[in-house]
Amino acid sequence: MRLGGVYETRGDSACSRFNLSISTVNRLLRSNPAHKLLIINNSFHILCEEQRSAWLSITNQHPSASANTIKKLIPNVYAWLYRNDRSWLMLQTKNRPSGRSGNHVAVDWEARDEKLYSLVKKVLENPTTDLQIIRKRDLYQIVPNLFSSLQQKSHYPKTRLLVFQAFP
Repeated sequence: MRLGGVYETRGDSACSRFNLSISTVNRLLRSNPAHKLLIINNSFHILCEEQRSAWLSITNQHPSASANTIKKLIPNVYAWLYRNDRSWLMLQTKNRPSGRSGNHVAVDWEARDEKLYSLVKKVLENPTTDLQIIRKRDLYQIVPNLFSSLQQKSHYPKTRLLVFQAFP
C-alpha cells in the first residue's frame, strides 16, 4: 500500500492501526526475549550465509589455492567464519590442497624402497670372491645409504624386511 509517495510496510500499518510510533513498536519487540532471540538468530544466519557465499565464491575462482592462500585473499571473511562458524570452515579447509612445499612432498617412497631393495638383494645374492660370508656391517659399507635409510621407521618397509631376514 502506498501513502504519500512512500511504501507502507507491515510495521507502519501496525503503527497506524494502533496509533503507535515505530520506535514504540521496536522497543516492545526488543523487550520480548523470545522475539529478540529470533531477531538475533535471523541476523546471524543471514550474515553466516553471506560469509559462506563469499568464501565459496573465492574458492570457486581459485580451485587449486590452499586454505592459507584463500585466508590471505579474504582475511575478514576467514576471521568471521573462524570465530562464528568454525565447524563449517574446517570442513571446507579440509578439502583444500595443503599448500605445503616441504622436502618430502613429492618423494615416491615406494620407488625408493624398491630401488634400495633391489640393490641390497643384488649384493646379498652375488657370491663374494674370497668365499667370505657377508656381514651386516659389510653390507652397510657396500650400500652406504642403507643404514641411514633404515633409520627412517616409516619408510623402506620392503628393504627393512629383507635385511631383517638376511641378518636375524
